[in-house]
Amino acid sequence: MIFKNKRLLVSALLVAVLYLVFNTPLLHFLTTPPQDKVIHAALSFILALLLSWNLDMSPIRTFALVALIGGLDEWLQIFLPDRSADLDDFLANLAGAALA
Repeated sequence: MIFKNKRLLVSALLVAVLYLVFNTPLLHFLTTPPQDKVIHAALSFILALLLSWNLDMSPIRTFALVALIGGLDEWLQIFLPDRSADLDDFLANLAGAALA
């Protein structure tokens, strides 16, 4: 089996499902301000929990990794034609990571 760790498999599936769900046109209204800040915080919260759960990381390291991922995500959006980087989105990512 590719995934020896069942928790990692569950986490990967959850991330894939969340990605697919939030990229459907039916939920486009959730990705517009200010609702998108709640989504950013919630997904960062879930990511922090999954990282902590699977990698047995300390809260500080988990927060730093989620902050890095959130920052990279916002930075990469500078280069995408249909997206834009937003400091408020990054701050929402930090809030979600801090709550975990």
